[in-house]
Amino acid sequence: MSPSPKPGLLRPLWSTSVGFGILVFTATTAVTLACIRWMPGSDVPEVADRVPTAFDDERPRDQDGTTSLTSEEQRRIEVFTRASASIVHIRAGRKDDLTTQGPDEDATALRPGTMLGAGFIWSANGYVVTNAHLIDGQNDVHVVRADGTPLRADFVSRDDALDLAVLCVDAHGSRLPVLDLGRSENVRVGQDALAIGSPLGRNHTLTRGLISALNRRVTLPQGRAFEGAIQTDAPINPGNSGGPLLDSSGRVIGMVTALNQIQGTDISFNVGIGYAIPIDAIADRMPALIRQGLRHYYDLGMTLCPDQWNEEMLRQAEIDGVIPVHVDENSAAMRAGIYPLQARNIGTTFTVPTVIVGVNGIPTPNRKAFDEALFEARDQSSILVDVRRTELDYLVEYSSTGVMRRTLEPPFTIGEIVQVELLRRR
Repeated sequence: MSPSPKPGLLRPLWSTSVGFGILVFTATTAVTLACIRWMPGSDVPEVADRVPTAFDDERPRDQDGTTSLTSEEQRRIEVFTRASASIVHIRAGRKDDLTTQGPDEDATALRPGTMLGAGFIWSANGYVVTNAHLIDGQNDVHVVRADGTPLRADFVSRDDALDLAVLCVDAHGSRLPVLDLGRSENVRVGQDALAIGSPLGRNHTLTRGLISALNRRVTLPQGRAFEGAIQTDAPINPGNSGGPLLDSSGRVIGMVTALNQIQGTDISFNVGIGYAIPIDAIADRMPALIRQGLRHYYDLGMTLCPDQWNEEMLRQAEIDGVIPVHVDENSAAMRAGIYPLQARNIGTTFTVPTVIVGVNGIPTPNRKAFDEALFEARDQSSILVDVRRTELDYLVEYSSTGVMRRTLEPPFTIGEIVQVELLRRR
């Protein structure tokens, strides 16, 4: 008879088997429940507070792209959007040197001698301001607007003392948008400065900085020294030349014209020091440059009276027009019967035989209006000038109390339309 096993030896084996079975059952149940939870159509709810990931499409998004911007950012965007329509890209060179590539392509692909820069529309009838050094020695100038529209451009005049050049573009009969002008005399060190130009050929690029200093002496690209330049740390590179320097409201306070050159080299690039010609100096010079260009375009053979004298003479006569103060012999104006101011009685009494009140139906109450009307007629061979034949006498008397100027009597006027030939010099 074999001995019976001792109870003490069986208990551990049974305990182990039961424990292992419970473990297997628990694991199997957990896996089953997990599978049921994630089966399609399962009624087990998802955890509502799980952490969102980058792949979630349900998160709220900024629909218009503005709610995440600061007020300063929004203002800069508005300034850039508004100003861009008035800023042009300029590419100038010799007719045989210019490539056919677009204005936004890499500047390094252009042939040597091609100049890249910017400019901005000065007046709605097509005058554009840029740097003189951009078009120096060039005979083919390409102007492109922000939307890619090319504009035919002609040189009008230049002022090397300000590195300033004036172009006229063909706007195809439309009025062009212009920038608001600030006052550079009100500019202060520390205020924001925005530059828009074409650095390295990348047209309509916006950079931001501060006004770093005022009244700097700077050597312009033609070698002339200029006193009174605005210094800025707004990033400026070759191609920014001719573009506007704006304040935070988008008003023009200067025209970018020079970079700080590395001493001992002819290399210029952004080192945080750039210069702009103050807008006050440009605005003071522009009327004369426009008139100079018009004389270059059209040989009318006459000079108009300055606005101050013109207004003074015609105020009491109640005539809105411009007075020819000199007319060349055998000129187009003289042949059309336009006669100049005449002095009598040793220069104290003046007779005004002709007042011009309109050109091609456009009123010309002052010299600016006359210049603009003449510009609008630039593609014509002749213009129709509305004149008033007058018997206006104007007296200048000197006394111990000062100078008295007056019209002797209301003038007798006769209206007449005369035709004046436009003799283009180029």
